[in-house]
Amino acid sequence: MEPNNDLNLREFLDRFNRVQRFGLIYTTISEDGKSIEPDFSSVFLMTKLVVREAWEVGIGDPDCMAIQPDDEPIVPPNCPDPPVLRLLEWTRANHG
Repeated sequence: MEPNNDLNLREFLDRFNRVQRFGLIYTTISEDGKSIEPDFSSVFLMTKLVVREAWEVGIGDPDCMAIQPDDEPIVPPNCPDPPVLRLLEWTRANHG
């Protein structure tokens, strides 16, 4: 999924900054693939959130699983050797 804008992210971060917590729940996709079925019986309450730029993520980084082979992260012009380029090279070679 590619969002059209960053509205959902901005609203989430705004709310998190106000309440300093969020919950994660388990969900499944319906058999017809048209809806998501949430399971509220187990909520993981999170009180810490770290937001990073994709270009900062490298090989061996705990966040590396979020980088997909077809990603094209935005890299600042003053960053000649961003860690994500080596990660993408490795990911594309190994998971293709």
